Amino acid sequence: MSATPQGSAQWRKFIEAAKQRPEQLHCRVARSETEIVGFLCGRRDEVVTLGPMYLLDVARGQGVGGRMMGEFLTWAGTSPMRLWVTEYNVQAIRFHERHGFWTTTEREIWRGSLPNVRMTRDPV
Repeated sequence: MSATPQGSAQWRKFIEAAKQRPEQLHCRVARSETEIVGFLCGRRDEVVTLGPMYLLDVARGQGVGGRMMGEFLTWAGTSPMRLWVTEYNVQAIRFHERHGFWTTTEREIWRGSLPNVRMTRDPV
């Protein structure tokens, strides 16, 4: 889902669905006084999948991502977890590593151009 009007409508639906099915869907939005500065969503199926997670540059280094991740990990409990991250986004990979995820050998090219790597977190 992207930042198009259609993509935004899809995310609104996902956020509303998460409110209705909190045991299966998780979505948090981080706000400053004037704008949305980040979001984190995930779902529980056979494993818990994190994604997407995004922070504006102005919110980085202020603990916003760590707080959202902490809520997500609490929600996920002891379930195994996985996510995709852009392979060259070293900052994001290090963030996830600090939260117990590790890089696997699984790769994909998302939408034909974006190299992603799978990260996973074992049950705690």
